[in-house]
Amino acid sequence: MSSALRVLLVFETDRGCAWAVPQADALLQRGHEVVALLPPGDGDLRHVLAERGVSVVDNPLGVRPSIAGVVRLRRTLRQLAPDVLLHHRFTSALAIRIAGAALGVAWVRMVAGASHLEARSARTVERVLARLDSVTVCANRFTARAYRAIGRPTGRTPIIPYGVDTRLFRPVGPAERAQVRVRLGVADEDFVVIMVPPAQFGHKGSHEVVLAAWRRFRVEHPGSHLLLVGAGEAGARHRARHAAAMRPGEEKTVTWLDTVEDVRPYYGAADLSVSPSRSGCHGNVLEASAMGVPSVVGDAGGLPEAVDPAACWVIPADDPGALATALHEAWAEHRIGGLSERGEAVRDRVVRCFDSTPAAEELADVLERSADRGRVSLFAEQRCAGDSEVYSDRVRLFTSLSAIVRKVLRARVIVVRQPGAIGVVAATVCKLLRREYFAEVVGDPADVPTTGLLGRTLARALMRRVVREASAVRYIPDGLLQRRYPAAPGRFTTGVPDAQVCRTEARDWRPAPHQIIAIGDQDRPHHGHDVLLRAVRRLLDDDLDVRVVLVGGGRRRDGLIALAGKLGLADHAHFTGPLPYGEVVAGLLNSADLFVAPCAAGTAHSLMTAMAYALPAVGTCAGGIPDLLEPDCLVPPGDDAALATAVRRLLTDKRAWEQQSRRNLEAARASGGLPEWLSMTTTWERTT
Repeated sequence: MSSALRVLLVFETDRGCAWAVPQADALLQRGHEVVALLPPGDGDLRHVLAERGVSVVDNPLGVRPSIAGVVRLRRTLRQLAPDVLLHHRFTSALAIRIAGAALGVAWVRMVAGASHLEARSARTVERVLARLDSVTVCANRFTARAYRAIGRPTGRTPIIPYGVDTRLFRPVGPAERAQVRVRLGVADEDFVVIMVPPAQFGHKGSHEVVLAAWRRFRVEHPGSHLLLVGAGEAGARHRARHAAAMRPGEEKTVTWLDTVEDVRPYYGAADLSVSPSRSGCHGNVLEASAMGVPSVVGDAGGLPEAVDPAACWVIPADDPGALATALHEAWAEHRIGGLSERGEAVRDRVVRCFDSTPAAEELADVLERSADRGRVSLFAEQRCAGDSEVYSDRVRLFTSLSAIVRKVLRARVIVVRQPGAIGVVAATVCKLLRREYFAEVVGDPADVPTTGLLGRTLARALMRRVVREASAVRYIPDGLLQRRYPAAPGRFTTGVPDAQVCRTEARDWRPAPHQIIAIGDQDRPHHGHDVLLRAVRRLLDDDLDVRVVLVGGGRRRDGLIALAGKLGLADHAHFTGPLPYGEVVAGLLNSADLFVAPCAAGTAHSLMTAMAYALPAVGTCAGGIPDLLEPDCLVPPGDDAALATAVRRLLTDKRAWEQQSRRNLEAARASGGLPEWLSMTTTWERTT
């Protein structure tokens, strides 16, 4: 990150939440300002965060969100002006999202479990509301699968556990263990089972299951004790109801504790932890494991992911009989000292896989990327480019339009790429919301033959309007595109290509086999990947050993794969799918022998990148491509025979190939890369 962020952490309680401390520490160590929104009160979380330098502000939303609370929260968010907001609870998510609408804040929600998605109504609501979040961080794979099932993309549902601070939660010594047992009235040799529910007392029927299993187990094992920690709001009524159902004398084997400030001493006194809850939240299981206490967990949600089956028991959720059997097995191992080995194993696994420090660092990375994504948003229709904030194979009134409006509201700097319907819609939204934007011109809709005369005429008119109303325009490349779509008088324009120079010297020609690469959207036929496949077939028929790599994705990808099979190119054509411009694409470009731009629309975006890698290229006589390549490297759009001839000439002529490598690299060097454009956008961001 180029600058410090203001990160707002929203909580619905001022007690516990030990996982929040490492998260705040990771952000503070990176130089970010951290503000915590907590309910009014004097809880331990407020003091711990304040001691670390976190600014603590009262959460005006209240325990039960209301319209007045939402209004107050919006006023608070305006005053705090955070760059990114992190929230957790489903119950307050709607109020937080409404209060933060149109404030330019990136929202990140961290979800512990997916039990709320079991209800159809909640699932329907969350299907819509989750789209408002920049990222939905899932604490386990089960939760991630549940959110991906309701439409959240994989890239927006990273899996990061809440984790546990293994420096604080660690096995206790014999003296401390004995001291707590004396206080609880438990003998040193007794078998002690502890349950700390994941949320409110009695959540998801967990206490009913545990007590039913305990009645069966306790009959055969009198020297045992059950410790129930955490009463919650309904503790007194819940406790009285279960106490009344106990047999005479049975209540002496069960200790009920209200909510405690520190649960560690009680874990230290226990031999086994039970978590049969159907909620699937695994935070308490991790705490028990960090203390060296093995667990019995239900096979619900993310609970099985939190334990090592070889060191713990995984039983059917909501099954008292299965829990009683697991308790009996654990008791038998306790009598011979076998539980200590399990305790060492679970402690080691938590340290390796669930320590809160690396988890907090991963979350900090997500928050930084989300905030940075809110600074600059690029609106384009490319499936092969990883920098696209909004892309679609067609503009759908609800999904794409709502996403575009949300991105425009959050972005600090807006870049609209043309041609493309997404860019036109984004520019229109900017005009309605009185937002300035930059335009990036990479092609000409007049070159698209499939749209018809009326479609091309309308597309060109819309594109001229988008370009003229832009605050600044970048042409990739300049020349023909700049003459056809001029910026408004006095506006900043540049012809800087969209790639840094990536090599310091030209390449040396290599003999066959040769690798050809093409990068482009596979949604529309005018990108010419089918033409390239037919040209490759011609080259193979002429005994030239070539292989083609097609980078990109879209609706026509399956059809292109079928065409490759029909042409007998199964061993000579590789479809990568959409890839971001990064190490993977860089590796493909470095290993290729020729870049081909067979598009009829004349988009030069990926061609500029290939030139920066000193890669010889063949392209079509469309759009801005003739401004980049020499005439000998140009062919008519849609002509696979001419394309095959041009490719064959370069691949078999060592002198011509190396000349084009030097020429393309020099052209990329002469352009100067991106600094001017980036400097201009950064200056604009600072001054608005």
